[in-house]
Amino acid sequence: MKKSKIIAINLLIIALILFFIIQYANTKMNESNRNAVEAFEKMTISAEQIVTNYLLDEQHLCDIWANFINRSADAGTPMTAEEAISYIRKAKISPSIYGHLIFPEDPNKNGISTNPSLTDQDDYSVSYSKINLFGDPDNISKEDGVLNLTRAYTNPQNGVQSIAFMNYVKVLDETTGELKEAILMRVEAVSTLEDKLVFFNGEYDRVEISLINKDGDYLVHGKSLKNSNFFEYYKSYNRADSTGYNNMTKEITSELGTMKMLNSKGEECIISHIPLKSLKTWYLLAYIPARELSTNTVVDWLLLGMVTLGLLGLLVFNYIILMAYNIKLSEAAEAANQANEAKSHFLSTMSHDIRTPMNAILGLNEMVLRDSHEEEIVAYSESIRTAGKTLLGIINDILDFSKIEAGKMDIHNADYNFVLMLNDLVNMV
Repeated sequence: MKKSKIIAINLLIIALILFFIIQYANTKMNESNRNAVEAFEKMTISAEQIVTNYLLDEQHLCDIWANFINRSADAGTPMTAEEAISYIRKAKISPSIYGHLIFPEDPNKNGISTNPSLTDQDDYSVSYSKINLFGDPDNISKEDGVLNLTRAYTNPQNGVQSIAFMNYVKVLDETTGELKEAILMRVEAVSTLEDKLVFFNGEYDRVEISLINKDGDYLVHGKSLKNSNFFEYYKSYNRADSTGYNNMTKEITSELGTMKMLNSKGEECIISHIPLKSLKTWYLLAYIPARELSTNTVVDWLLLGMVTLGLLGLLVFNYIILMAYNIKLSEAAEAANQANEAKSHFLSTMSHDIRTPMNAILGLNEMVLRDSHEEEIVAYSESIRTAGKTLLGIINDILDFSKIEAGKMDIHNADYNFVLMLNDLVNMV
């Protein structure tokens, strides 16, 4: 086989090995990426459970405040607004928590707070006239109370992004002496909720948690999601027709899942989404750049490079061994050719040197046959002639071997006497 063919076969084998290595590496990388996405989804479930527990616990604390105030009214000793706020001021365990008592019948949505104004330490009034937080008051249950998650809003007393937990209470109107309804609010900074999710640090340093409603408006806003509405953000930076947009909104608001999208920088990111169990109309979004979940393939490519160099080194080694082996084969072939030529020369010379005296013997024997009249001598001479011709034929056959090796052997048709051939064989025996 030619050296070029051997090298081509070796290169083909190397290419096949590298192909399978790359396919295997890609398969493992894709499997690792899928596992990373699944782990990210599990993290989203954990975040949803934490957020849900936080919201339910805080709402429950607000309900405890409301129940205590309402029980006083039911017992015939209703609290005034000032007394209710004083109770809440004592009941709350953290100075960062605000208690607001708002009168929904007041067109300016004025009320009383547990904390003074930042500008006037003697002013405990609060106003929600410029904050559309309550929407329809009928959406707040008078029996159990619900969390009004319209959006994260700015606390009018300290300017901090906050969340309000609400319930209805009955307080005594000192002017009329009658009970009137008020909305009790437990107000906490959004950062309190974000602090609940610090366990993501380390494993998911770049993760951002957002909470949106069914319309895409934010309660908690991840800093990378620039727009005030998540669905509008998606539409702004991702190409999607009406069908694709509708499918996206349906997917986000249906169940646990993961989707890819582009952020405002055109980078691919991953959004894991899940509905909040406690609030069917709110959804948790976990945002992370896609590269944070992608498997680092540097080691795989390094391994591939090392394997490639190893295979090429093996190819070079095999080529050197093949060259050395070919040199030895060439030397052996040269020696065999020389020996064969010597043999052919010896056979040719020997057959010529033997045939000359053999012809002389046959010629002298012909003279004996021609001149002798004794039957016994003639019989011996006939035998000598037969044996001599046979020996001469053998010598000619030896020469024929030399002709065959030289490619000069010709085959000719010739007539022969079968009876004479049998007679020669008998005489020879």
